[in-house]
Amino acid sequence: MKYKMCIVSILAILVTLVYYNMDGEEIEPSVLTVSAMEDSAHRMAAPAPEDLSVFYYVTGAVANPGLYMAEKEQPVGALVSMAGGLLPYADGAAVNGATMAPAGTHIHVPLAFDGDPTELLRAKRLNINQADEKELQSLPGVGPAIAKRITEYRKEHGYFTEPRDIMKVRGIGKATFEKIEKEIRVS
Repeated sequence: MKYKMCIVSILAILVTLVYYNMDGEEIEPSVLTVSAMEDSAHRMAAPAPEDLSVFYYVTGAVANPGLYMAEKEQPVGALVSMAGGLLPYADGAAVNGATMAPAGTHIHVPLAFDGDPTELLRAKRLNINQADEKELQSLPGVGPAIAKRITEYRKEHGYFTEPRDIMKVRGIGKATFEKIEKEIRVS
């Protein structure tokens, strides 16, 4: 019983240290906004979880908001690229994309609202990791046979880590990928 109490006490101390620094002040998570980055970069392939040490939470006007992992601290611009790049309404003047983001940073890209609203509606992309065969056939150049190969590829190899991974499916080459690139996403 004393052993269990000791373990519970140690866990309580560790949890307390996570939320408070040595001066007893509560640690505030940092939030950054980012400046314009080209939408041409794509999501980095994710290494095995045991090799990762830095986490970032990217939200706001990015194509694929969410939690991202990296092997080391990254510039804000690289993290935005990992999140699929900026949406048409992203506020490009918010912050410098060259700023190094400390581990655990929440990066929020604000919206600017100075453009054509139909661009946001067109920005909806098909998640190729979740789409069924019928949904996949809505993509240009993807018929029933290729849609079936995509779903079979997912079952055999797991989820795609970046949109260009779909070219690993037999029958999807560079030409087909260029037709569907702006219409697909992986998360």
